[in-house]
Amino acid sequence: MPITHAEHNQLKKYMEDHMARYINEGLLNWSIAAEGAVEEASDPDDADSIAYWLISLAGNLLWAATVFFPPAGIAAAASTATKAASLLGATLGSDTARKALQEPSNTADAKKFLRDMIAKKADELNKMFVASADDWIASDLAKYVTNELRTLAHLTPETGSHLVDEDAEKFMASVQEDAKLQEYTWENFVFPGGFVKGSELRASLRKWMVVELNRALVEYKRQYREWRALARDYASSLMHYPLEREDYARFEEDWKRQHPFAPHIRFHGVPADLHGPNYLTNPNDPPMSANIWQRS
Repeated sequence: MPITHAEHNQLKKYMEDHMARYINEGLLNWSIAAEGAVEEASDPDDADSIAYWLISLAGNLLWAATVFFPPAGIAAAASTATKAASLLGATLGSDTARKALQEPSNTADAKKFLRDMIAKKADELNKMFVASADDWIASDLAKYVTNELRTLAHLTPETGSHLVDEDAEKFMASVQEDAKLQEYTWENFVFPGGFVKGSELRASLRKWMVVELNRALVEYKRQYREWRALARDYASSLMHYPLEREDYARFEEDWKRQHPFAPHIRFHGVPADLHGPNYLTNPNDPPMSANIWQRS
């Protein structure tokens, strides 16, 4: 049985009024889960590289964008996820990233830097999702709510009845409780990958991010070892001069400052075409040269 135009408008307004809160609470859980994932995931073996690792994660939050991507074929949600990735993929300008990696802070400061970046991006994501919500409400949520309303109100073609305007708010309260609109929004709009459980949102998000971080860390450690070896090779190449040990260490550190460590890591939960040249991750980057990091 169709719902009247007045009822539809009242329901739509109700959903729009509540959507911003659903999104805000979902992204608050996202930011807390992201911080928790960094704490739970493994750290680099070399203590000296932990600050580099944290700065790299702050400079490229694609590891935390994987949770926004739906299964293949869901175009509307994929479009929203792509917008999220564009906000998270290059959080630092190239000059800022280079300076941060040239002079990495201690681990405590690097963690604070990462937390601040997550909070900043959560605010930007919130605005983006709220701005994108109207189309999803019209195309998906309204149909879901209508079906739930019909079920709760026992509306059938045989009854010949429909909801009256003054009943819409009462029934919406029932739908909000029984149909769990907030969880539906999280699972189908904000985090549509199919692995998130609205009732366990924070834990679901954290576990997924930990998988991405640990997978990325393997490649990160390989690149860090290679970078360290290049610095040692450079200093060794000067050893035919009469140098003291402290001179050797100084040349190694000079090389590191001139060629700061800039890992290029692909996060598997994000489509490859989103790992562009402006991101810290790029699967098409050439290998490092013997003396200098330089793109061909």
